[in-house]
Amino acid sequence: MAATPALRTLLVVIQRDVCTDSLLFSGEGETANQTLEVAGDLSLATLTATVPVADAISRQTFTFEVNLVWKATGNPQFLHSK
Repeated sequence: MAATPALRTLLVVIQRDVCTDSLLFSGEGETANQTLEVAGDLSLATLTATVPVADAISRQTFTFEVNLVWKATGNPQFLHSK
């Protein structure tokens, strides 16, 4: 029996002042607490998650809310290869 893959949501967040070329925020975080739903016909997928992101500059952790929706722009294509 194949193992179920462990799904995770990973965020890398960088904020830079382009006028002064100063790094304002640089952080990353991940969570396994997300909801991923994919339509059976692959026409739509949604991802929602709350991800704690640790900022390397301020040494603080901030919470980011992720709400993504993917919508197909065409029919699914299936490739068969050996």
